[in-house]
Amino acid sequence: LKPVRKTGENNQYRYADDDLFYRGIVFNSDGTTAFIHVYLATSPGTNYLWKFTLDTPYILPTATRVQTVTLSTNGGYLGSLRMSPDGTTFQMCTSSAILQVEFATGFDLTSTKTETVITSVCDPSTNSYTRMGVFNSDGTKYYAFPSTGTAIKVFDLSTAYDLSTGVTAGTDITSIS
Repeated sequence: LKPVRKTGENNQYRYADDDLFYRGIVFNSDGTTAFIHVYLATSPGTNYLWKFTLDTPYILPTATRVQTVTLSTNGGYLGSLRMSPDGTTFQMCTSSAILQVEFATGFDLTSTKTETVITSVCDPSTNSYTRMGVFNSDGTKYYAFPSTGTAIKVFDLSTAYDLSTGVTAGTDITSIS
């Protein structure tokens, strides 16, 4: 894979490969580590999670890629990257589920990895999937933004930032005043 280069237009940085698509980015709490989910659209397509260290917090042009892990493509399209504060759990929305990736050691992509496909926050009866999701500040609620409908789906979690067990449906948000 080719290095990041400046395109010159609006000071944007992009990967030098036209078949590479960014799907999400998250930072650790002090901005010195970034994780970027990318999709390489070759046949077959491959999803990666890249870890970068940043010389200047939150400034991507100072980043150096230090680790890479290949992700499963269960459920197809992966996007909307989320991470637990301790860096052990990442979630990506797919076209039919959420891919949850857990690492044995926080912020270390070389540690033992477990991937779980989660469908409990999707509604197959309406052909609705989670286009994007966010956690509340302590990770005990998950707000799913479905591909169809107007309600934000709310889920209560028995284990913070873990969508694989103890998920119960809360009250949907149908209007915001």
